Formats: sequence, C-alpha cells, structure tokens
Amino acid sequence: MLQSLKCTVLAVIIMTSSVAYAGSLEADMQGLAKNYTVFMKSSSTSQAKQALSEMKLNALDSKQNIPDTLMSEPDNSPEIKAYDKMLDQLVAEIDRLNGLVDTNLKQAQQVNTLMKIRDAGHKVFK
Repeated sequence: MLQSLKCTVLAVIIMTSSVAYAGSLEADMQGLAKNYTVFMKSSSTSQAKQALSEMKLNALDSKQNIPDTLMSEPDNSPEIKAYDKMLDQLVAEIDRLNGLVDTNLKQAQQVNTLMKIRDAGHKVFK
C-alpha cells in the first residue's frame, strides 16, 4: 500500500510539473500581449518604459521554456536555436524601443516591429 501511495504521489508531481511548465510559456506570451497593448496606448514615457520592461522579462523568461511543437527536439537542434534567435530579436527590438521612447514616444509606437516579430514566430513555432 505504501508503495502504491508513493507511485501515485510521484505521478501527480510529474503531471503537475509538466502542466506548470507548459503554463509558464503561455503566461509569458499573454504577458507580452498585454504589455504590448499597454505600450501602444501609453501617453507617458514612464508607462511605456514599464510595459517594455515587463515585455523584456516575459521574452527572457520564454527562453527558459519551449513551445509544444519543439518538445521532441534536442537542445542544440536548429529549431531550438531558431526559437532562441527569434526571442533574441524580440529582446533587441524591445531594447531599441526603450531607447527611442526617451526621445519620442509616438515615434517608438509607430516604428516598432514587435508584431512583425511575433507573427513570424507564431508562424514557425505555434
């Protein structure tokens, strides 16, 4: 009986950890979308910079997880490297916009390529 209880507890832990793992990437993607909306609607540089800061945290955290479509790929596969590169592009664009917000918020909102990067990533990895 004790052995079956241990097996049951272990199974629950494994199932829960895989659900939490998958949920983390989803939460990061939702955070990116939410903060993109905040950034685009911002009328103050401080609000825009805060949204960009949150987006950067979400993008960096996303590198710790991989989409379901890449779960079977080894860590050094071209597909995983492409996923990491896409997130690096997103972080670089966020950093570029963060600097631009200091000089011209409206221009930063107009010239950003965040959605273009997102769409390209979703096309390949979703």
